Amino acid sequence: MPKVKKGQTEGTKGPKNKRKRTEKTRDVGTSSAQAESLSKEVPQMMAPVTLHGDAAPGAPGGLDAAPIPDMCQISANACLAHQDMALLKGLDKRDLNHSPPPDQFSNSRVEAFSEPCSCSQKRPGSNSSKVSQFDLGSEATRLLNAANAVNTTSTYITGISAFEKFRVLTQLSVTWPPPLDQLVNFIAYLSLNGYSNATARAYISAIGYKCKIEGLMNNTNRFIVAKLLQGFKRLRNRVDGRLPLTEHMLAQLIRVLTSICHNKYEAILFSSAYTLTFFAFLRVGELTLSKGLRCSVWIVGSSIVRNAGIAALSRPGEQGLGLQTKGIDIWWQGYGGLRFVDLACKLRCLAQFENPPNFIVIHCGANDIGQVKTQKLLDRVRWDLRLLASIFPNTKLVWSFLLPRVAWLYSKNVRAMEQSRNRVNRAAAKEILGCGGRLLRHTQFLGKPKQLYSRDGIHLSGLGNDIYLNNLQGALEYFVKNKEGVVFPVN
Repeated sequence: MPKVKKGQTEGTKGPKNKRKRTEKTRDVGTSSAQAESLSKEVPQMMAPVTLHGDAAPGAPGGLDAAPIPDMCQISANACLAHQDMALLKGLDKRDLNHSPPPDQFSNSRVEAFSEPCSCSQKRPGSNSSKVSQFDLGSEATRLLNAANAVNTTSTYITGISAFEKFRVLTQLSVTWPPPLDQLVNFIAYLSLNGYSNATARAYISAIGYKCKIEGLMNNTNRFIVAKLLQGFKRLRNRVDGRLPLTEHMLAQLIRVLTSICHNKYEAILFSSAYTLTFFAFLRVGELTLSKGLRCSVWIVGSSIVRNAGIAALSRPGEQGLGLQTKGIDIWWQGYGGLRFVDLACKLRCLAQFENPPNFIVIHCGANDIGQVKTQKLLDRVRWDLRLLASIFPNTKLVWSFLLPRVAWLYSKNVRAMEQSRNRVNRAAAKEILGCGGRLLRHTQFLGKPKQLYSRDGIHLSGLGNDIYLNNLQGALEYFVKNKEGVVFPVN
């Protein structure tokens, strides 16, 4: 034992390197004294160990040369990181890599940890996401409901309800799948109550759909059911009681259109349609578009869109731009001062009230120029357009090029602002085309003719709004007819 020098206390014996070696030896913990101290400290920090079976003779030993237990239950306090490291440092690598013989675990069982601890946490790379049974069931129901059209689903519900009502009235057993005799009696019931052939077929189809979707026997495909429906059709043919339209009736009909229609333009349209249908012997389906072929369009943007929608009210075609007869329905969504950073949130909100459209025309972003750094705005435009393409996968995005301005709100340097506007248009156009969208250019505004702008140099004049609406009308008609067209105007 080294002597204590003068001026040193008992706790500061020896030089610094001596103390470092002592601390290093204490950290490594390979001496027998350290092993004994660890064997005394560990039981105080650990819960009582429950052994399940004796160790095999000659099995590798632990720190205190005791046999390694088969399985133990350790409390959360034993999972402290520094104590685990101290124990691991005292073990030999051969002990860590050694796997016990198979018979050692033959009579053992695995017990769960009493409490969660640091060593029982999942690794960052593991998939920790969990989906509840309720979420899976809800998603499956949503997908199944989307498989049929809304009108088809409504018809099926009505048919099943009518069949259940029939079974209650006739005191038949309410069982699924319905027996063949119940289907036969149900068709007879519909015939006696004056139902049409189409209604009877729709109700039988509803019963068959329910049987198929639930994996039950489908008796609606039986031969007798098909023959009953065939006889239903032959016997239920009705004579058309409507009188033919004469030329005198047509003249009277056209004469009263002015007092029924909203304006003279609409009266002329109906007069032309009636006259053409009468003299060309056309059917209604040959002149009109069915509801299923209609195309819906959202026009979303800032005050440019808002003012254009207001100006469209005074035009002959009003806010429909005269495209209603071509099966195009327009929904105007113009908000004064709308910024591009708020566009995605606005479209998500609109999607809660309406079904996704076929086209979304976007005219937004000019209010961000000068207020947001150009590079940051470009990144936001690229990101949000990709996001919108994923939110509306079956919708074509149309980028309406931002218009030049005579004056800008956030800077007097018109040249720098115009350069930023061009960069935003180029970035948005590239991203839109990459997502399969369309481009709408407004070439008439290049050069910034003063007669197209209002006094503030930002908004459009009456003539400017008319030109903007003409561009929208032509672009929408072109994109709907030409599925491969991506840029308007073509030249």
